[in-house]
Amino acid sequence: MIGRKKILIIENSIAITGSLHAALRTSIALRDKYDFVFVLPLKSKAADLVKENHFQVHELPLYEISKQWLSLLLYVPRLFRSAWLVRKIMRSENVSIVHVNDFYNLIMPLWRLFGGMHRYACYVNFVPDRFPAILRWIWINSHLLFASKIIAVSQYVLKQLPTNNKVICIPDALPGEEIDNNIIQKKNVLLFLGNFIVGKGQDVAIKAFAAIAKEYPDWKLRFVGGDMGLEKNKAYRSELNTMAIELGIASQVEMSGFAKDVAKEYREAEIALNFSVSESFSLTVQEAMFYGCSVIATRSGGPAELIDDRHSGLLVPPGDIAQMTLAIKFLITNPAERERLRVNAAQSIREKYAKSKTIDLLDQAYQDIIGLGR
Repeated sequence: MIGRKKILIIENSIAITGSLHAALRTSIALRDKYDFVFVLPLKSKAADLVKENHFQVHELPLYEISKQWLSLLLYVPRLFRSAWLVRKIMRSENVSIVHVNDFYNLIMPLWRLFGGMHRYACYVNFVPDRFPAILRWIWINSHLLFASKIIAVSQYVLKQLPTNNKVICIPDALPGEEIDNNIIQKKNVLLFLGNFIVGKGQDVAIKAFAAIAKEYPDWKLRFVGGDMGLEKNKAYRSELNTMAIELGIASQVEMSGFAKDVAKEYREAEIALNFSVSESFSLTVQEAMFYGCSVIATRSGGPAELIDDRHSGLLVPPGDIAQMTLAIKFLITNPAERERLRVNAAQSIREKYAKSKTIDLLDQAYQDIIGLGR
């Protein structure tokens, strides 16, 4: 269609993450107004998912900085190469603006530094304070200098960014489809959906459940997620298996890989857990509330914005296994309370993250950036 603007989304992760899901969700919601093209790393596990939703994908050698000395040495030349390849795509696709899906990606600042004219929005999907101060300073200030918009995914993240008229908050959008959460029979399952990464909290979930598992032999703790192809994550998952065996609850612990149908996982589970030490937003908590779970999560940033404690879910301190155990036991033994929290969660999440507060705000941000380029 003549006159439609094209938006290029650059996503660095090689795995399917919450931030990728969020970008895909908003692209689907806005595809009647814009044409979207994705740039993903070579061999990204997300490429098939994006293509299944009928978006064009370019796979390029995109690199992330790491602590290894060779990675540090090669980071800048690799960044130049990535910027050059993205530049070719922007020109061949006649891209209007670029959506960079996290602030550690410096392709667009580099492109702008050397005279590139494309305007862009940068999402901040990670908690800035999790990174070393020098990297945080470089990333944030690079985007403050060159980006048209810097979009924090939550108020928690927004508070860690400088006060600037470029910096705004747009939360992740809800799933696009509405589903009747009452038509599926719930199972006695504690669902922990998330990639196997140290700090996500799967280890404390096992320890908390182990304290009461023998009292409730008909309940299971189910983990669903991937290892992102990283050896350290594979090792962590193996440690979790060993932990469950040593604590004598292996028969009550299930570990599954990545699930395409996360709605089914949530809708079949009675209780959803998120025990991360740090969350910028938590798409998993948002989805659990949307799809009809009662939720227990840590006060780790984003979840505290999503959940009204004891009204639409339960909040516990990060790392506090005793409080996690008490919360799990309370919900297992109180089905009426599970139902109350579930109903309240489904209602409140739809009110807090309505289309007018997410999709429409991003649409306006795109329009503002396009207007700047006229």
